[in-house]
Amino acid sequence: MATVGVVGVAGGVAADWVVFYFDEPLLWVPDLVVGVALISAGGVAVGRAAGTGFLFVATGIAWFAGTVAPGAIYWHRGLLVHLLVSYPRDRPVARAGWLVVFGGYAAALVSPLWRGELTSLVLAAVAFLVSVGGLRVASVRRRRISCGVGAGLAVVLMAGAVARLAVSGGCGGCAVVVGL
Repeated sequence: MATVGVVGVAGGVAADWVVFYFDEPLLWVPDLVVGVALISAGGVAVGRAAGTGFLFVATGIAWFAGTVAPGAIYWHRGLLVHLLVSYPRDRPVARAGWLVVFGGYAAALVSPLWRGELTSLVLAAVAFLVSVGGLRVASVRRRRISCGVGAGLAVVLMAGAVARLAVSGGCGGCAVVVGL
């Protein structure tokens, strides 16, 4: 799996170099860090849970694909929703989870859906609720880890949507929520 990590880092560096030419570190450093973190998490997880590890790696690759190809900018979000709903496994345990995963992939492929901040908020909130509901079947240790990962991913997606709404002026009270 170390090879995947090296290839992922090299691919991320190449993607950021093509787009940002490294003259704007405030743009390419966060992009590179997020993609490498996702691929690295996958490398670590593969030994314990291969399906989850491969989902993380695929999310990192989709992240870098969005850097290079504007049409792919939201692809990683379908994979993030999948991870959120199914963690610590690689597949959801309930039918409702599968519906949310399907919705996440559909929204990721039809990028205008993710451009709508309300869609981002609703899908992230539903994914969070379904993932918490699926925790009943997880072990105690994994339940805590899963809740933290699920909450973190959902909060990041929701906070990003709220911040974009506040900045664009599309939500009158959102600026207070994010402190802008």
